Amino acid sequence: NFVEFDLNNKSHRTYGKIANVGKNPVSVLMDGELHVIGGFEHSKHLRWKNDTKEFIEHEMTEGPQYHIIQGHGVVVLQKKKQIILFGGNEGNIWNGYINSMWICNKVQEFEDGDSNNKYIWKRL
Repeated sequence: NFVEFDLNNKSHRTYGKIANVGKNPVSVLMDGELHVIGGFEHSKHLRWKNDTKEFIEHEMTEGPQYHIIQGHGVVVLQKKKQIILFGGNEGNIWNGYINSMWICNKVQEFEDGDSNNKYIWKRL
């Protein structure tokens, strides 16, 4: 489940299983938006769209091509609009370690809404 907390009203709202990420995803904020990367169920990059209350999947076609990414680290470079992913496992702990670093660039914004932002992954 995904839970949204409103600290002003001291209330919360629970959404059902809206993204099947499994255990050990990494969540970060960039430009006030929640990004969820990896998890035991997948290797996706998801971004929470607050106005529609849904996760938007961003393609990782040039990014890490693993079935699962877990145990990884993520750093946000806010001024550069970048996310750096490093380390972790490409499955469970016995499947092997990820010996590379990846960078995600937020490259485009449109006036008609944030759903058109593009995030491009490349190996460092």
